[in-house]
Amino acid sequence: MRGTARAVITGFIRDITERRALEEQLRQSQKLEALGRLAGGVAHDFNNILMSIMGAADLLLMQIGGDDPARSEASEIKQSVERGANVTRQLLAFQ
Repeated sequence: MRGTARAVITGFIRDITERRALEEQLRQSQKLEALGRLAGGVAHDFNNILMSIMGAADLLLMQIGGDDPARSEASEIKQSVERGANVTRQLLAFQ
């Protein structure tokens, strides 16, 4: 059979579906880790601010007499700061 040309193609197929799924899971995990670090940093900074307010409220409470109407306002500030501190503790628990 002279003059007949024959072409041969060789190839292979590899299923990379599982690998791509694992890579996507890794990316999502890294994003969540970064978000957790960010939330932890914000919670720490916010807690520092709250402690400053708490100190000021404590100083006010020491200076204000028991019958002064401003005492209840200072107490309310302190209670609000304590609630905020509880929230930051919950955020930091996820860190």
